[in-house]
Amino acid sequence: MNLDVLGTLVTLSEREAEALRDVAAADAGRSTTRRDLSLLLARGLRAKTTVALSRAEARELAELLPTAGLGSNLALLREALLQALGDSPPWVMSRVSRRATGARDRENEAMIGGEPMPRIEGYRFGHLVVDGEEQTGDVIVLPERVLTNWWRADGHRLVLADLEDVIDELPERLIVGTGAYGQMSPDPETLDRLRQRGVEVEALPTDEAVRRYGELDPRRTAAALHLTC
Repeated sequence: MNLDVLGTLVTLSEREAEALRDVAAADAGRSTTRRDLSLLLARGLRAKTTVALSRAEARELAELLPTAGLGSNLALLREALLQALGDSPPWVMSRVSRRATGARDRENEAMIGGEPMPRIEGYRFGHLVVDGEEQTGDVIVLPERVLTNWWRADGHRLVLADLEDVIDELPERLIVGTGAYGQMSPDPETLDRLRQRGVEVEALPTDEAVRRYGELDPRRTAAALHLTC
């Protein structure tokens, strides 16, 4: 299972994830945040997916780690938590990034024409961080550039004309973020036309779309993200 610790990905074995889940569940009555953390870990184990932690959940998890034992991956998780919470010197993050994120970060750090590729670092309703810059308008993240303030004729409907400015730059996979509540609907004909061009499309609520983008190779993936409803 993967844990997204405020932008840093740490991979845990199933045994380690179960140990954390059990410790959190045993103490779930202590606070609402700890209960939510227990449920998140249980859901991540069942779905075998990435679990994104809020700052409060990261702090709770940092308190739980000593009681869960400290295997090698849990040690990396502790370093990531300390760095994310501002309690560890900067050199810790470089070690965590090299060892914990593995192949995923090596792909994400690939270069095109000597320039780093766009990186999505965080999302909340109406806000997205790309390459350290906060965006408050809809965006399209391409392997070689980011199109900001992405405008559609009908804000909650995606048609092929809405992608006209980037259609020739789309790689083999496009992740569509349909909004926090999934209100933006891709037109079925548009999806068919994109597939005819060799572009596979996944449409997900935007928080899930951001996580999915992070699991894929950014050299072969684009993301068109609606940031509000």
